[in-house]
Amino acid sequence: MVRSQVALLCTILLLWSSSVSAYEACQVAAPSTQSLKEQFTQIPGGSIVEVKLASKQKIRGRLGSISDSGFDLQFTKAGKIVTENLAFDNVQSVKIIGQGWSTGKRIVVGTLIGAGVLFIIGLVGCLAGGCTS
Repeated sequence: MVRSQVALLCTILLLWSSSVSAYEACQVAAPSTQSLKEQFTQIPGGSIVEVKLASKQKIRGRLGSISDSGFDLQFTKAGKIVTENLAFDNVQSVKIIGQGWSTGKRIVVGTLIGAGVLFIIGLVGCLAGGCTS
């Protein structure tokens, strides 16, 4: 009786700890409250970014030089490569493209964690219950 309760307790603790670690691994850092200029200065030059303008237009391009009033963004427009200087006042948000885990990678990691947890639960249950052939 005590053996099965200990096995159940271990199973619950294992399941809880693995779900917490999986949840933390999939979390995306919340955007900080720093100014746009500070965000742009922390992005390495030449990075691919997506800029959302105040007019709700999104532009995806390569980040160029940064000045006190704005920054250069190189992108394609009508099949041509264009470099425009955008003011910080016209920008609503910026995000780096290609950073972080893709959805597919998150699904694979979550599935592997779940399979591992189920395997360990079965193993602990088998050992506690005396699974013998």
